[in-house]
Amino acid sequence: MKNVDLTEREYAVMKILWEADRPMLVSEIIPLTKNISVHTIHALLNSLMRKELIKVVGSVRMVKVPSRLFCPTVTMSEFAMLRSEAVFSDNHKRFNVVEFMTHLVKSKKEDKEEIIKGLELFLEKYKKEIEETEGDKK
Repeated sequence: MKNVDLTEREYAVMKILWEADRPMLVSEIIPLTKNISVHTIHALLNSLMRKELIKVVGSVRMVKVPSRLFCPTVTMSEFAMLRSEAVFSDNHKRFNVVEFMTHLVKSKKEDKEEIIKGLELFLEKYKKEIEETEGDKK
């Protein structure tokens, strides 16, 4: 991954591709954007490919011209993790994971019980990994 910084328009295109859950043609992306020209969409897609966030996965013949199918190379969650890593690796102060998680959990509108169960499962797995790692060192 070269660069995980996105412009507002690049992010809008990524969001469309993430929500589609399938490869998309430029002609499908354009109507879902707000006031972005065909020329600009092509430039945005090329930029996202240079950043290795999307790729061409095939083509479809439209009228007399082949059209490329685009799909993301990372999920929205993976992108968020990459962004978080980039933000926090630049920060020389110690990053407070608990404070960060607290903010995320409190800002979620999902079922609180589901979030708690997911976090508990994560913590159990994480504890086991630490124990196994420490056991291997002995």
